[in-house]
Parts: sequence; structure tokens; C-alpha cells
Amino acid sequence: MACDTFLKLARNCGSQLIIPHQTDKGRFPPFIEEVLPNVPVYTELLSTQQVEVFFSAVATIAKFQRNADTRNRWIGALLLPFNQEMQRVIREGVQSPAQFHTPANLLAIRRALRINRVVCEVLQMDFATQVSEAGRAEAQLLTFFQDFCDLFQLYGQAATATLRAKGAAAVNYQDTHHQLLIKREIVRMLQAFVAAYKPKDVGCGAQVNIEELCERFVPLLLKDFQDTPDCAKEPLELLFLSTLIETLKVGAAGSDDAQDRCKGLIPDILSAVFMPSLQLITKDRLQYTDLMLAFYKLMENLARFAFTSLFAFPEPEQKLLIDSLIWGFKDSDRKIYETALETVLLVLEAVRASENSFRQSFYRSFLVYLIENVLWESGRGDEVATA
Repeated sequence: MACDTFLKLARNCGSQLIIPHQTDKGRFPPFIEEVLPNVPVYTELLSTQQVEVFFSAVATIAKFQRNADTRNRWIGALLLPFNQEMQRVIREGVQSPAQFHTPANLLAIRRALRINRVVCEVLQMDFATQVSEAGRAEAQLLTFFQDFCDLFQLYGQAATATLRAKGAAAVNYQDTHHQLLIKREIVRMLQAFVAAYKPKDVGCGAQVNIEELCERFVPLLLKDFQDTPDCAKEPLELLFLSTLIETLKVGAAGSDDAQDRCKGLIPDILSAVFMPSLQLITKDRLQYTDLMLAFYKLMENLARFAFTSLFAFPEPEQKLLIDSLIWGFKDSDRKIYETALETVLLVLEAVRASENSFRQSFYRSFLVYLIENVLWESGRGDEVATA
């Protein structure tokens, strides 16, 4: 309750908590500067959820500060202990790889990434400058980004090796559980940053090149999704790809390369996630509901923002795409069938706006097939409602 109240105060009164206060007893520094040195004391007895709320509140207060240098100093002080702990584990792991997998170090890495993710969700684009040196905003961001990529790859491979050796039951092993959660925290943090990304100066005349960042991370994510056993495939990885496609295309709107910015990503994405996802959700739909919903959200954004690349394949592959959408709107889960139907509508609208040769070829191959299935499903729905 106290942490929730603190967060409400931060959101509604944050502008008053970043300025010095004058009282009869003298002049006092901003409230946030009194909080930062005592963060370990304040959070010592809090639960994991309460710690996240507390750090979210402090980051929210800092965000009210318009002076970038002061804001960066506050956030740097907030994150410094956790980033130092992460760097310590990395240094120890370089000397002895087994140190990456000790229970204490797994918890330390997970805690550092969780706090970075919470702060990133609040600061959004301003998070870029929190991992920078004076005069090297972009370069230092890429340095930390590489650490995130290396940790994602390291723990992904370790979890996969354990699951292949021990079977699905290993998901509940303590070390494997922490490794999977570390992967998840990295994906959530990068998704929050990508979702809020806008091409803008982040300080010292530098700009974060999101395409360069994605060139480093996306191949690792796709390989991880392919290699991870079915029992541990992560829906958040599909949601990250969906967010990335939307961000790249919206960010390119109006530019000369607006139609081609995602073109290089689509074949890799489809080859890595399309068939593995379809095999799972058609084999056991109830067990993989979250994965199924994430898959159709990805298909929706591919149809919305990268239609020409999505259907730049031979007709058999196009047929498989259409079949996957039909399976989706025949599902009983409302979110899934609504997402699939919305994607079908986006596809038909995009086809109508396409060149005549492609439009006629699509109509000849798929229009009647789609209409038959839509009408059959509508009729079945009416029968169920009547019964």
C-alpha cells in the first residue's frame, strides 16, 4: 500500500519533489536527493513486486526533471549499484564460466536486469542516456546493449542444453528457471525501449540507431526461438518482433525507404518462428494459448506494416499463411479469433490496393477459399448461438 501511494505521489506531485524546499529551519535539497542515498534501506524488506513499484516511482520523479544532466545523474545513482553488480558477475564469469551459473550470481543478474527494465519502462527514450558517458551517448548504449545480448545468448544456450538433456521437467529446476527469467527480463526491457523509440537526439549530438541495435539482437532472438524446446518457447519473443516491425515501419513513414525498412527481416522472421509456432498451436492449442495469441499479433503487424514482404513468397507458402489465419478465426478464444479476423481484413485491404497483376493472382487463388471459410464460421456461430 505504501509503495502504491508513493507511486501515485510521484505521478501527481513529481514536479514538487525535484526542487529544493525552504522552511523555517532552512533550505532542504530536493526530496529525490534524500531518497537516492537510502534506497537500499528503503527496499531491504520489500517484496519483489513492491521493489518494482518503488523504483518505478523514483524513476517517475526523476523524469519530471527537464535538465538532462541532472536527470541522468539521479538515474545513474539509482542504477549504479545494480549495474556494478552485473559487471562484477560478467568479470567473474569471464575468468570462470561456472560463476555465471551460481545461484547468487543468477539472482544478481536477474535483479539488475529487472531494475533496468522497470526504469526503462518509465523513462522510455530517455533510458538511452542512462547508459552513456559524457560525449559518447550512442557508443556507450551499444556497449551495454552488447552485454544484454551476450547474457541473453549465454543463458538461453544454458537453459536449452539443460532442457534437452533432462526433458521438460527441467523447466522447474531452480537454475533453469532463473535462466529463463533472465532471458525474459532482457526481452521485456528491449521491447519497452523499442516500443517508445523515436529518432531523436539523446545528448551530445548522438542518436540511437535502432536498426543497428536490432541487427545485433534479432538474429540471437530468432535462433533462440528455433533452438528452445517447445516447453520453454517464449511468447514475449514474438511480441518483441511484432513491436519491432511496427516501430520500424512507423518510424520510416514518409521516408524513401518506408516500404523496404523491414524487408530484410521478414524472411528470417518467418523461417524462424512461423512453422515452429504453427506446429505447436495446432498440436496442443490449450497448452500454448499465450504463444498462439502472440503469433497472431505478429501476423497482424506483418500484414499491417510489411504486407509486400509478407506475401513475397511462392504460392504454396502464401497458402500456408492464409490457412494459419483461417485456423485463427476458427479458434474459440475471443482475442485470438478477433486478431485473426482483423488480420484477414488487413490482408484483403492491402491486396485491393496492390498492383493489378498481384491482385488478380491473389483473388484467383484465395478469395473464394477465404469467403467460404468466413461464411462457414459465421454460420456455425449462428447455430451455436441458436442452440
